Amino acid sequence: MDVLRLSPAVGALYWQGDMPGDAMLFGCFSEVNKWIASRGWSYPHTIVLPEATLHRQVPQLVPEFLLYGYIFRQGNFDFVQKRVKSRLRFVGDSRQLQRVWNILSISYLGTAPNVLDRIRPDPRILPHLRTEGDYFGLKDAEGRILSLDDYVELIPWSADGSVDLGGDLRITRTGENAFEVSRGRERTGVRLSYDGDQPPVWQVPTGKSDVPRRFGMHVLGCYDGFDPKGPSMSQIVWLGGHRVLVDAAPYVDRLLEAIGVAPECLDGIIITHIHEDHSGGLAALTQTPNRLKLWTTPEIWRSLQIKLAAVLDRPVADVARDFEFHALPVGEPFSLFGARVEIHYSCHSVPTIGLQFECDGEALTLTGDIAGRDYLDRMMQDGALARERYDVLMERVYGAPGYLVADAGEALIHGYPKDFTGPNRSRVFLVHRSVTPVEPYAAPILHPGYEVVLDGGSLNENDRAALESVLSLWGADERWRDAVAKASVVKEFPPGTIIVAEGERDTSHAYIMSSGICKVVIGGNVVERLREGEFFGEAAFLHEEGRRNADVVAVSAVRLMCVPGAVFRELLHGERAAEAGTASSVEMRLRKILRIRPALQNSKLLSDLPVTQLNQLSLIADEVFVEPGEITPPTPEQADSCYVVAEGSVHLTGADGGSTLGPSSVFGSGITWHRGAGWPRRVRALMPTRLVSLPGSVVPELAEQSPLVRRRIAELGAEGE
Repeated sequence: MDVLRLSPAVGALYWQGDMPGDAMLFGCFSEVNKWIASRGWSYPHTIVLPEATLHRQVPQLVPEFLLYGYIFRQGNFDFVQKRVKSRLRFVGDSRQLQRVWNILSISYLGTAPNVLDRIRPDPRILPHLRTEGDYFGLKDAEGRILSLDDYVELIPWSADGSVDLGGDLRITRTGENAFEVSRGRERTGVRLSYDGDQPPVWQVPTGKSDVPRRFGMHVLGCYDGFDPKGPSMSQIVWLGGHRVLVDAAPYVDRLLEAIGVAPECLDGIIITHIHEDHSGGLAALTQTPNRLKLWTTPEIWRSLQIKLAAVLDRPVADVARDFEFHALPVGEPFSLFGARVEIHYSCHSVPTIGLQFECDGEALTLTGDIAGRDYLDRMMQDGALARERYDVLMERVYGAPGYLVADAGEALIHGYPKDFTGPNRSRVFLVHRSVTPVEPYAAPILHPGYEVVLDGGSLNENDRAALESVLSLWGADERWRDAVAKASVVKEFPPGTIIVAEGERDTSHAYIMSSGICKVVIGGNVVERLREGEFFGEAAFLHEEGRRNADVVAVSAVRLMCVPGAVFRELLHGERAAEAGTASSVEMRLRKILRIRPALQNSKLLSDLPVTQLNQLSLIADEVFVEPGEITPPTPEQADSCYVVAEGSVHLTGADGGSTLGPSSVFGSGITWHRGAGWPRRVRALMPTRLVSLPGSVVPELAEQSPLVRRRIAELGAEGE
């Protein structure tokens, strides 16, 4: 028998027996299950409860995810035979065991009839919760919904302070938080210490302060309650310059401190449901000097009171006074700090809400924990989900406008990445997971510290420099400069964000990059990378259908100036009217770049150049269209040019023989200057062909500046082009 320390944290010890899976846990503080997972150890079959309530604001009696892990992660429910293989045992005094029962009954069995009677849901949702709760509930072979007694065994200390666990295994309480484990003649002492800190298993993110916004989101945590890689679900949502905490995961007080926010500086808290990975940090927030406002629905509030009273070992009425409760109206839009907010009931194992915020023309929806789309379809077909409820969820979750923070935890009561691959996928962020989904479902995963900026912010020096560079390239006049500078909205996105999606009909914005790196993906292939001072999204405005011609995905954190589509269109149309119906100078330059840059980018000579330089070259290039047959001798200027075959093919005959060149090939005196050769003796187009020509002086200049171009020239010379 061995007694193992879980971590540097105090307040818990892990007892390992001689047989596989023979394990006990002494102490059960917040997220102790993540410490067990980080060690790769099995979930314990017995938990001995500590004589402690809070230690440095960390709750000490938190059984919820230990039960979930034991039953589901460790496979103690047989889904084939529909039975619980072995119950999780809790050992403690009668008061501790009652607290465990209260926590687990309200959390795990949140829609059981006896629980619904206690939390008294809104009559409009009560029938749905009953039906959906019956559907979610695990059933035995006879179809009976399993109760908490089927999963849990509560074992009180006997009069002599001991318990017999069978198989010669016995625990004796020898003092406050002190025990002896015996098996036969073997004895091991166990003493819980509370002399020191009790940190989370994950590293508290540091180095990024919370910046006040009018509208936006700062992610504090986004992992599930099992994942030891990071904190669970908590976000700060900025509404009209007010800081609102949405959900309070374990250790949320430390997450707030890490970004420079004292809990008392919060303007309020919204709780979506009572599961530990969303509300486990509320116990620490009861210690703030002022009562915090807390918004949720009445039945979730009553559930929270029952759970917090058990965690803190205090009367329910006493806990209720720790927060200033405000009831949220469901299905009725209301104003909160100047933002329009609308709440919907999600579909989860306990009463749960999702949220939609709208402010200054932008929208942000948090789905709340929700069953997967396929499961919702099946529930409706089986009569467990009313058609009216189903339609609301389809509209509020899968048809939500603006940006969507979506549950993709992949379980019976969670969504899947594939649920969020519709036309709005460029504005989807996944939470409740840390593993990136495989393509084509690769909406980005949010991570602690990421910010979604929706208020436009203000232009900084770097923004203005990037804006000036792009507008100069476009040949924009003062009217353009003033309008774009005033209307541009600054947004920041985390790595992996699909900013625009190929094929989407979307002319909401054109984009100018202030910082970071994006990749452009067409048909699954990366065709270019965009950096500071480059732009994208303009193509949709130059085509009638207004469709995006590529995915643009953030490779790093990116900061963008988003030019509203209405402003961009108005400027284009205004110039067209001024030019008596002809395309404006900006439009002509943009169209020329769109036509010519791909040919330069795909060429064997220039493919390594940054997009900014390719844009500049596109504007000084010319296009030559030729029919099959011999191309007439060029003018002196043309003879001194470098040619890229954009489409079609040509056959060249020179002093060194002949060769046939297809798309991406290059020829002309511009490319052969280092060998002293000029225009080939004969150039013949083999089919209708489009050539792009650059002044011959450009290539030597590029070769002087870029070793990559110099190397390409040498390679092309060796190939005979």
